[in-house]
Amino acid sequence: MGSVRVVANRVTEVLVAKTELSYGYTQPAVEGTFNNLYHGFLEARPIDAKSSKVIYTLVLDMSDQADQAAKDAFIAGRRKSIEGALANLKKVVED
Repeated sequence: MGSVRVVANRVTEVLVAKTELSYGYTQPAVEGTFNNLYHGFLEARPIDAKSSKVIYTLVLDMSDQADQAAKDAFIAGRRKSIEGALANLKKVVED
């Protein structure tokens, strides 16, 4: 507990939870910007001796988005980014 990381040289994240199989980060508020209360949790749940299921849960406030279309676009962009990162992770562990 207590680690701080910087992702992609631009996003600061603080470790807020950790178990044997999971961890969770939050992004601290940045003065002058909307605080969306971001919390991301990653779990690698074993399925059998050779494989695991990766579960990513993202909790955030999207009340700053103008309408449902903006919320949908935000979610689509976030999903694309996270799925890309998970695909890279999968490639690394399978090689």
